[in-house]
Amino acid sequence: MSPQSFTLETTTTTPAAKGSDPSYFQSAPAGHEMIQHKELLLHLYAYQNVQKTPDANQAVIVESKRPECFGILAANDWTVYDDPAHNANLVAHAQGLHLGASMAKENWFICFNMVFVNQRFTGSSFKVMGDFQGTAHNGEWAIVGGTGEFAYAQGVIAFKKTQQSERNARIELHVRAMCLSFLRPLVCSLAAPTQLL
Repeated sequence: MSPQSFTLETTTTTPAAKGSDPSYFQSAPAGHEMIQHKELLLHLYAYQNVQKTPDANQAVIVESKRPECFGILAANDWTVYDDPAHNANLVAHAQGLHLGASMAKENWFICFNMVFVNQRFTGSSFKVMGDFQGTAHNGEWAIVGGTGEFAYAQGVIAFKKTQQSERNARIELHVRAMCLSFLRPLVCSLAAPTQLL
């Protein structure tokens, strides 16, 4: 069956309405002819520079003396470039938090916004969540949302540490995401505001 002939039939049960819709709420059906799926592939490099280095882009905000870094909380603003070369272009910032989340072995829960700053995607972002082990050099993070050109994004970032020292790390990122594009905007007509008596 060709994509053009695809038909999705669903049966939904909605709770009984409790009066009329308020003036701030609108709803409209969105058929497949109004929505386009778009796959995005990006190959990037993130740079993590630890605290107390001249170009530090992360800072510990909660200390912990528990084993395996458990309970440590750090803020990160890692820089993301389009190439590992010295003349690479700054593409985005990975801004968020990572938390020591395991007492058995060093493991970090991480959540961040990958905020794009280059001209092509300025203002767009991925919402990213996942974990990484202290000794592991590769893994995956989930893309759980996005904004701007990456609105409604879902996908995965496969990461690999390609360079690491006590001061910094370079992390190669392979981004694969699926986004939704609405071909026609929702037409809204707002009622005049109600005068309070």
